[in-house]
Amino acid sequence: MILTRLFLEITGYPRLGHGEIHIAHVLWGGLALFLAAILPLIFIHRRVFMLSALLSGVGIGLFIDEVGKFITTTNDYFYPAAAPIIYAFFLGLVLLYIRLKRLEKPDPRTRLYQILEDFSEILDGDLEIEEQKNLEVRISRVIQETEDPDLVRLAQSLLQFIRAEDLRLVVHQPGKWERLLRSGWQITDRIPRRTFKWFLITALILVGGIAWFELGSLIQAISAGGSFLENLILLGVLHGEVRSQIGAYWFIIHLIFQGLVGLSAISSGLFLIFNKDQLALSLGTISMIFSLTAVNLLYFFVDQFSAAFAAVIQLLVLLGLSQYRRKLSSL
Repeated sequence: MILTRLFLEITGYPRLGHGEIHIAHVLWGGLALFLAAILPLIFIHRRVFMLSALLSGVGIGLFIDEVGKFITTTNDYFYPAAAPIIYAFFLGLVLLYIRLKRLEKPDPRTRLYQILEDFSEILDGDLEIEEQKNLEVRISRVIQETEDPDLVRLAQSLLQFIRAEDLRLVVHQPGKWERLLRSGWQITDRIPRRTFKWFLITALILVGGIAWFELGSLIQAISAGGSFLENLILLGVLHGEVRSQIGAYWFIIHLIFQGLVGLSAISSGLFLIFNKDQLALSLGTISMIFSLTAVNLLYFFVDQFSAAFAAVIQLLVLLGLSQYRRKLSSL
């Protein structure tokens, strides 16, 4: 969604069509979703499933990007609430995925379905040694957990097949993205814990400092004299951050939340300086999660591009906190 809006902003919102005809990108999103739905019905292959997942992501992104047109009587693509709705939809998907993964307790029959699907690696001549070992463990678990004689016989046959000495195996060849991701984690693993800690301290204090710097409108509102709230809302209007009455409320709430996140991030960095690592990690993690889920939801209402950039930075800091926790646990 952000890439789509950034492209449109850079190119001046080009129009695909002539006269009364305008082909909106929601139609391209619908086409991508149609292809994502029909391809797995025509072809049975792991790569087709991956392509289907990719097309689904692109399609839903192009579709929901135009939500502003469908929730307003004026078909307003730039409706301020559109970006928060899109961000909330994304957060909802992430939370739903996490919830389902935690609740996932497949029975032996479901496990066998999953195992049979993974046997496609053998048909493709792409079964790796680690995948073979993983299949052995999973099949053995099915045999131990089920009392259905048919499932036991099937699992035993699969186990005998997967253990065959003449089974063709291949050496894992990581792709470009996997190598890039692995090298990134290896670089962070090689960084000494103390050095990584100071990187994290700097990042937390910078994030907190930027959050407080953006609260400069509070100081301007106080120094202007007169009604504080009126001055604050007027500054929001002048900066393009307040465009409606409801937007004024979200603007004020966002400033309050942003101040809390800034204070928490700076406090977390200071706690790290004074070697209160566990307290710093807990406070920093809570503040980043709160910012990603609640504060940015309001921030997208105010400024979608700045909010997207802030979300990326906060996610990186959250990953840094997680990595530092791993370093501490390995001591």
